[in-house]
This record gives sequence, C-alpha cells and structure tokens, in this order.
Amino acid sequence: MPTATEYINLYEQGMYTRAEIVSLFVTWAGERLPEDIISELPAEFVSGVRKLVANPPSSISEVFTIKCDQAYEEAWFKGAWRWHRYFSSARSDV
Repeated sequence: MPTATEYINLYEQGMYTRAEIVSLFVTWAGERLPEDIISELPAEFVSGVRKLVANPPSSISEVFTIKCDQAYEEAWFKGAWRWHRYFSSARSDV
C-alpha cells in the first residue's frame, strides 16, 4: 500500500481529487488507528477528514463511495467511526 506521502504526491500531480484522498484516509482508519495515521497527514487533509466524519453514517447502508466494493464500504464505515471517536475524544481532552 502506498504511503500517505505517495498518495499526496499523486494528488498534487492531479491523479486524485482532494475528496478522493480524504475519503481514502478515512478508509485507512478501518484497519489502523487514527492516532497512528494522523502524524502522516498534512493539516489540510486532517481538516478534510474531520469534516467528512463529523456526522458518520448510522449504518453501512448509508455509506456512499465511488468504489462499489463492500469491503471498501465496510472499511470506510469503520474508519469514519474511528476518526469520529478520535476527534471527539481530542476535543474533550482540550
């Protein structure tokens, strides 16, 4: 799997949109903890993830991704909730 830096480089070359990269970083949290991912991400992408997961879906049936792949949708759902909990706990620690 490419690193965050490699994906960001592809984004900067126009291979991915910002929305695609942010969504990808949401799915990463389906397999990795946000606290292990966040240090790899520039602030603009962290902000994008935070906005995207502010109101996560209540069920996987509400997940819409460009990839019509159940495993990807499950990873996005799980990742959205992990990021949501991460940001919620970070706010309560302040």
